[in-house]
Amino acid sequence: MAQRQMEERVEGTEKEIVGLKEMMIEMRKMMERLREEMRENNSYKKEESDTSDGSIMKLKGKMEERYTTTELTKLPVDRSKYKKLEMPMFLGENPKSWVYRAEHFFEINNLPESEKVKVAVVSFGQDEVDWYR
Repeated sequence: MAQRQMEERVEGTEKEIVGLKEMMIEMRKMMERLREEMRENNSYKKEESDTSDGSIMKLKGKMEERYTTTELTKLPVDRSKYKKLEMPMFLGENPKSWVYRAEHFFEINNLPESEKVKVAVVSFGQDEVDWYR
């Protein structure tokens, strides 16, 4: 009886070990994928930060674009986190809400007045573009 219990325990332990080994193999694969992604991201960031003519002004402009201060707190704010925001689509419904969201989009992206209309037109649906023309 005791011998059988010991054999069952050993079998259970061996199965657990096999499962752990499989998990470790999967973790190694995931770590290798992450390493590769990090290499790609680092090379992309390096290409992005290189200036074409070596101009310090371009680099300074990129830093100013990325870090600005808020008027209320005067602390630096990383604006690059907002770059994933998209201009809200206007489909002819609730124009006040769309204008409100569009104004925030313009403010976050520091768009000059001359570009706001161009960006807004891109966010129009087909019927709204026809109306605008």
